[in-house]
Amino acid sequence: MNDPDSTTVARIVAEMRRARRLLFITGAGISADSGLPTYRGIGGLYNNELTEENFSIETALSGSMLEAAPHITWKYLHQIENACRGAHFNDAHAII
Repeated sequence: MNDPDSTTVARIVAEMRRARRLLFITGAGISADSGLPTYRGIGGLYNNELTEENFSIETALSGSMLEAAPHITWKYLHQIENACRGAHFNDAHAII
């Protein structure tokens, strides 16, 4: 991909200013600099393939698991909540 020229950038900026709402879709790592661990990877919350209960984390956090065994879902939601404490905005958030 080539670097955008200034006309293209100006056009994008103008469209963004006119928009009533914007959605930014980023990778999970954008918040790593804020103190939030990623789910997987170095220092990730869920580096192991399965939870203690032998489920993938996606299954443990699913709606069907919440319905069938809420204690499992809440256990991992609690872990996520604890990991998020103390998080702060980073430069990427400020730019967005």
